[in-house]
Amino acid sequence: MFVYSHNATATSGTVFYVSWNGATDIKAWNFYTASGGDAAGPWRQVGTVNRTGFETRYRWHGFGKWSFAEAVNMDGRAIRRSKVYKTFVPSEALRKACDTWGCAAMIPDRSGQGRLRPEDVKWEAVGYNEGAQGVPRYPDRQSPAPLGVAWQIGPQAAALLVVVAYVVLLWLSPRVYARLDGSGPARESQERAGPECLELGPVSPRHSGLGTVSR
Repeated sequence: MFVYSHNATATSGTVFYVSWNGATDIKAWNFYTASGGDAAGPWRQVGTVNRTGFETRYRWHGFGKWSFAEAVNMDGRAIRRSKVYKTFVPSEALRKACDTWGCAAMIPDRSGQGRLRPEDVKWEAVGYNEGAQGVPRYPDRQSPAPLGVAWQIGPQAAALLVVVAYVVLLWLSPRVYARLDGSGPARESQERAGPECLELGPVSPRHSGLGTVSR
């Protein structure tokens, strides 16, 4: 990240240059600034811009002495924050070779900064990838409020009850079916009557074991 202001005024604004090599899931960048004497804040968000490629730049019409960027994914969630950077403001001598977007590289065959004139600048050589030395201080993200005990154990308890009910159902099902299968009206009548009520056919005298009576 590199942060630049032409003359540290709201007229020139503040320009942010950000890039994250290899991070393809970035949808947008949020930018935060602070105008205090150090990097402690207070901080405020001054802009959001969609990622435009490997490097994204954004100009804010205001001046912030300290800044950091926040990468946002497709769901709008913050992925990571940069370090805090102090805004680079060129000196009066160097400012002649700068515009509201940044400063050009020095021409190698010039022997002194005083000889650099805007018309001598090779503007195609302008680069904005070199960031200032950052300080690892930035405001902590707000942590979500802790869930209550009921919300923490509720889903687990509900799942346990479902499992227990399923096991009990498996254990009872064979017994219920067996009882229903052996409790019909015909079976109940037969069990109550017993063997004494079985219907007997006629008995032949030859097989009865009784003799015949002659007159």
